[in-house]
Amino acid sequence: FEDHHKLMGTIMDKLVMEFDNPKVDWVGFADEAIKTIYNLSEQPDSTCTKLLNQLLLKTFPPKRGDLLDNVDSKPGTDNALIGLHLHRLLSVVGQVATCTLVYLDTSVLNELKYRSGVRESMEERKRDKKILNKSTVDAAEEELGLQGASADDLETEMIRNVTETEIVTGQGFLAKFAPLLRHICSSPQLFPCPRIQNAAIISLCKFMCVSSKFCEEHLQLVFTLLEKNGNEGTRCNITIILHDLVMRFPNLLVNWTARIYARLRDPSVTVRSTTVRILTNLILNDMIKVKGQISELAICLEDMDPKIRSLTQLFFTELSRKTNAIYNVMPDIISHLSDPDTGRSPDEFQTIMKYLFDFIDKDKQAESIVEKLCHRFRAARSERQWHDLSFCLTLIHYQDKALKKLMDNISCYYDKLSDSNVYENFLIILERAQKSIKIESKEVLDDFEMKIHYCHKKEKSTDCDSALIPLL
Repeated sequence: FEDHHKLMGTIMDKLVMEFDNPKVDWVGFADEAIKTIYNLSEQPDSTCTKLLNQLLLKTFPPKRGDLLDNVDSKPGTDNALIGLHLHRLLSVVGQVATCTLVYLDTSVLNELKYRSGVRESMEERKRDKKILNKSTVDAAEEELGLQGASADDLETEMIRNVTETEIVTGQGFLAKFAPLLRHICSSPQLFPCPRIQNAAIISLCKFMCVSSKFCEEHLQLVFTLLEKNGNEGTRCNITIILHDLVMRFPNLLVNWTARIYARLRDPSVTVRSTTVRILTNLILNDMIKVKGQISELAICLEDMDPKIRSLTQLFFTELSRKTNAIYNVMPDIISHLSDPDTGRSPDEFQTIMKYLFDFIDKDKQAESIVEKLCHRFRAARSERQWHDLSFCLTLIHYQDKALKKLMDNISCYYDKLSDSNVYENFLIILERAQKSIKIESKEVLDDFEMKIHYCHKKEKSTDCDSALIPLL
């Protein structure tokens, strides 16, 4: 439809007319109305610019100069109607930014590609006639379609340049709202209304989804709001939009992922649940590297909320379907959770490990895990870590090769066997190994059991060390 079509006029009139009415769900209606404008109008940006100008006149009194010259001033929020107007204006600005991005990335780009394809097909016959007169290299390029590929790249780059420099940055109409959004988000004491704060933060995040430059400039502000905002609904909304930012600009968010994981420790059940969901989606879609803070998700297996526990179990079940995914992160998880500074109790640690070790079901994985756990005894700083590492060794399904790795690395842990807890765990390993190894390995296992008993009885590691030298 053209800009002046009756349908476009009706939508705009309805939005402007109901702008003052506190009894209607104006924001929900406006979201759908903006989507409709971008789907049906031939010039949606022009239509929405006119709409925003009319809403802006209702929200701010006219001043000299351009309409938005003073948009970053401090509008009062004492008056209920002013607060209502501001909340609704901020909400619709963010929706326009999102719809503009979608419109450019889909409708405009597809139209450009379609027109390019039409031109290409029309010129195809001409190229065929002239191809004999061209150089061999030019002819080869045309036959391989390299010129068409370059055209596609050019169109995509043109759209990217528009979203980067002409929508929420530069001289774009929406860019003039950026100072207002930034001012409200960074001045909660001046705008204490939760609805206004929430609308400004969400719209700021939507602006960030449009331009990587704008996104990079405001990441610090958004993460500060995520950590310090007292409204759990706002923190949830920021977390959800951060998912979209990671999907759109993954390289920009690489150094901020730890602060997304930190929301798994949020006091709000809703925020923690939302964070588990968005991290699940990002990790399973390979948008975030699974190593690093994955132990934060493992801790959620023991969350107080049963829904969060269930969501986390589902995540690890899905992750286990990726080749070696659980195996690759197990050392990091064990290392982090066995650290006394994390505040995990032994019971919590054991429950988490029992669940995760069920996914280590290949002999080769078990063999490698055993070796890595043995080597970690040398770096262990406390008895608690000895206990946790030895407990993990009891969860392995021992076959001959895995057991051999355990015996070959006795030099890593023999001095810890004097601890009764570690010793008892190794007795559990021996008991289970007796049932699973081959008969010809029984004698070797008996010899290993003798060493375990001997090291436990020795009080001084130096005595044990000298006694074991000929055996290692």
